[in-house]
Amino acid sequence: MLISAFPAPTPRECEVLLWLFRGKTDPVIARIPATASTHVRNLLLKLAVELRHAATMEVVRAIICRRPSATFPLVSVNRRG
Repeated sequence: MLISAFPAPTPRECEVLLWLFRGKTDPVIARIPATASTHVRNLLLKLAVELRHAATMEVVRAIICRRPSATFPLVSVNRRG
């Protein structure tokens, strides 16, 4: 669940979250692993979760529950009628 006290994920954090969803590690996500770790740490804080896996599950939950994209900018659901 996205905590309102924190800003929405940045575009780069959203990109990192997609890499996490694909199971990538910090050295694969960024040339400097510490940079990736910083983005991941920020995401975990913003999503109020402790584990990388939990962060990716928040994305899945957002997609399945079709939360408004303003709440989680990464999610863009096309509703086909």
